[in-house]
Amino acid sequence: MANIQVNYQKSKILPLGSWNGPTYTLGMPIVSSVQILGIKFTANWGEMLEQNWTQKLNTISYLLYEAKSLHFSLFQRIWYVHMYALCKLWYTATILPASSLITQKIEKLIGNFLRHGYMYRVARPQIRQPVNNGGLGLLHIDIKCKAL
Repeated sequence: MANIQVNYQKSKILPLGSWNGPTYTLGMPIVSSVQILGIKFTANWGEMLEQNWTQKLNTISYLLYEAKSLHFSLFQRIWYVHMYALCKLWYTATILPASSLITQKIEKLIGNFLRHGYMYRVARPQIRQPVNNGGLGLLHIDIKCKAL
């Protein structure tokens, strides 16, 4: 532990708040954003939330668009949403809060995916009911994001 050193080639400085200092200090560059374990950090909180959640929204949109061509039953579509599409959200939701606008957009994407190829529309409260109560067990995204 005594020989711990900073790797100046990999390290960057992300200034928070008002920064009027130099653009290069301690042998490390000053950057406006840095990505750590899949989360993009910026000096501006609102910008950081928008960039991260927009990226997740685009990822889920792409995954659901790709899966529309597969011939899934409604139960298989629910399973796909839970096991493959929404799992992309939960890590980010443990770190950054999701706005209700983002969760509404995600719910709309999921609703369009579930209805693709079906003539009848099932109400969301019914879809969210457990399977043994006649529903499909779809998670309520807004509640789960707040819980995480």
